[in-house]
Amino acid sequence: MQTVENALLSAVEAHEKGDLSSAEQLYLAILNVIPGHPDANHNLGVLLSSQNKLLQAQDYFREALRGYPKVPQFWESYVECLVNACFIKDAKFALEEARSNGLSMEIYTKLKQKLSLVRKSLGLPKHKLRRLIELFQAGELNEAEHEGLILVKNWPGLQQAWKILGAVYKQTHRLHESLDAFQTAARLDKSDPEAINNIGVVLLEQRQFEAAERFFRKAVSLSPKYAEANFNLGVVLEKLGRFLDSEASYRSSLAIMPDNAAVHLNLGNVLHQLGKLEEASQCFYGALAIKPDNPDAHNNLGVMLQQLGRLEESEACYFKALTLDNNFARAYNNLSVVFLEQGRLDLAIGSCEKALIVDPSYAEAHLNLGTFLSEKGYLDRAEKSFQEAVDNQPDYAEAYEGLGKILQSKGKVDLAIINFEKAISLKAGFDEAIAGLGKAFMSKSRHREGIDMLRSANGYISLDLETGLAFL
Repeated sequence: MQTVENALLSAVEAHEKGDLSSAEQLYLAILNVIPGHPDANHNLGVLLSSQNKLLQAQDYFREALRGYPKVPQFWESYVECLVNACFIKDAKFALEEARSNGLSMEIYTKLKQKLSLVRKSLGLPKHKLRRLIELFQAGELNEAEHEGLILVKNWPGLQQAWKILGAVYKQTHRLHESLDAFQTAARLDKSDPEAINNIGVVLLEQRQFEAAERFFRKAVSLSPKYAEANFNLGVVLEKLGRFLDSEASYRSSLAIMPDNAAVHLNLGNVLHQLGKLEEASQCFYGALAIKPDNPDAHNNLGVMLQQLGRLEESEACYFKALTLDNNFARAYNNLSVVFLEQGRLDLAIGSCEKALIVDPSYAEAHLNLGTFLSEKGYLDRAEKSFQEAVDNQPDYAEAYEGLGKILQSKGKVDLAIINFEKAISLKAGFDEAIAGLGKAFMSKSRHREGIDMLRSANGYISLDLETGLAFL
């Protein structure tokens, strides 16, 4: 079995012969056994630098220096890598630290001169960077990507170019590449809240909510008045169901940018979740005062007014939302519920059907349509609607319960039992499904099971003295 010392000798030999792939594998094998091995870290950094992989190389140089800060060669390689990558501030700081750790005056002077030359040449990419920004802002994403890649290849420390590349990748739905670019930008300037916020945005889109929260919080800690980071933190906390924390973040964002309709809208949604209906409705009014043509705000205000019992105003909001967007399935569905509460059942059915023309997979609209059809006595059509609901959303407990009731009404008791049981398995303590299952058991002469179910549904049963059957 090869020792670490022999592996290092083999790696150096391969490195000197130009067999960089073998050398890299050997260095990595050594570091897998001894992560802090100074020579393997340093030599791998040198190898990566020769391939212009300057960002990766820095990590290995730093690791070599962590345990052996008095080795001049390590400092020389590290500072030269920083200079080549145009990390001017980092290189200047590292050069002074190297001098204090024994770097010779000769090498110190040589590196300082090179640093000075690079600093002077850094004016070169300004025109190119300006061109990159213009391309991105104009939506010329392919050209922006091309120009950005040239810039970061020649100036790996050009943070703004990495940020724009990350944005290009995000807009073209390449989230992994976007994350890599934003992470590089954040490494280049660890105090840049925008770069850190951008990482959170990608993680949020990847539904990595806990990780996204950490980055948004870090961005906010770096810049407490960074409105977008506060807003994004509110979004991810809302996704995590932490509505009180989300409310606080949205309010922080709102204090900084009170004229942003999206903040009013999202804050209203969270207040709705918290049961603060009047406050929520005021937020939606606020969003509409800023952006009167926002169909979401009209729809959400309609929901609030509906829950407050102001049905005519709610109806008007839904109609306004649909005037602005006649393909707004949620507004059609919500309007159908208002019609039901007003006793206008035919209009409720029609509104649900419009929602399903727009979005045939809309499970909630299928559920509502099934309920309305069952109210009209159209059991076959109702059964089909409930079945569509569960087909489109297999974890929809209310749809299984509705289907169970229809099947029981049609005498398909065994199938009804299956659907009631499915509903209860999906939603613990679902009284309506438990009661439905109890009645189904009673009709199958499974009286003990039926009575137990009915009792557990809401704590008591009543007995029909003529039939001997128990009901709620």
